[in-house]
This record gives sequence, structure tokens and C-alpha cells, in this order.
Amino acid sequence: MQTRGATQISIFCIIHLLKKQASILNDPKLNSLINQISNLVAMFEDRMVDERQFLVEIQNYVTELNTYMKLKN
Repeated sequence: MQTRGATQISIFCIIHLLKKQASILNDPKLNSLINQISNLVAMFEDRMVDERQFLVEIQNYVTELNTYMKLKN
């Protein structure tokens, strides 16, 4: 786990919170996106993808998640 300062939050903590919220909302699309992000983080942790590819893919999922949540509200 990489930390850079006292205010930085672990990505695993963020994913955990997203999963909890998704289970409350019971939304299949939201669950799918969060699971994909979680799986990608696990792959990165296992060093199966390089850092650049990881960041590009995470950005794509987060953008899609953001767009979806804006449309949902």
C-alpha cells in the first residue's frame, strides 16, 4: 500500500465504501462497475498490468461511474 500523506486514503478503503454503497442501492450496473474497478486493483496489486495501463483503465471506469451516477440523479 502506498501512502503519500496523512490525508491520503487507501484505494482499498475507497473500494470497500463503494461496494457498501452499491449493495445499499442494489443497482446491477453500479455493482458491475465497482467490481471491475476492484478486479483491476487486484490485478495491479499482482503486477499483472503496468502502472500506465492501470491508470488509463481506472480513469475509464471512474469516468463511466461518474457519468452513470450523474444520469441516475
